[in-house]
Amino acid sequence: MIKQLLTLLLLIVSIDSYCCDCKTISKEEEYINSDLIFLGKIITVNDKFFEIKTLEVYKGKTIKKIKSYISDCGIHPHKGEIWLLYSKKNDKNAFFISTCGNSRSFSKPFILNDANLPPPPLFDSSVSLNELNEKNYFKIASLQLRLDILNLRENKRQNELIVLRSSCESLENRIELLKLILGSIIILVVFFVFRGLKSS
Repeated sequence: MIKQLLTLLLLIVSIDSYCCDCKTISKEEEYINSDLIFLGKIITVNDKFFEIKTLEVYKGKTIKKIKSYISDCGIHPHKGEIWLLYSKKNDKNAFFISTCGNSRSFSKPFILNDANLPPPPLFDSSVSLNELNEKNYFKIASLQLRLDILNLRENKRQNELIVLRSSCESLENRIELLKLILGSIIILVVFFVFRGLKSS
């Protein structure tokens, strides 16, 4: 009995030492705080880092490949997985992707801190009921992931539209200024032509 209690105590202490202190962060808050948000495919994984090929960028500059270092509080992906990733740049221009945020893969579309998802299925002696609960939970999480991607695409389009409108307004202002300058030049030319004709 004492051996089992010591094993349990050791297990609890070791679990606590590897846990990250995660705060609940909303998708909106993480969107604002992220330097790069993108859909990517994991192409290389080793003990120190993983490499991601970007498929679609929702925020930030388009980069073909991203390298992120593996850490205790970072994600631990597998080669070939497709992920929606929210990342921040550190001082050394490397990207960090936290497990505490909204990054997730299509193979495991669950957000650990998402209050909108139903709780995970409870263990039941009925295996078929458990499988049904797991499938429904997975479907809901997958649909939420796809909805998040659609919202990110829409947000990107809205931002591009704002930039385009601003460019158009700037171009219109330049055209008005050119018209004013051209009108002034025409008036001056006409004035000097009439003055030359009058004096001759």
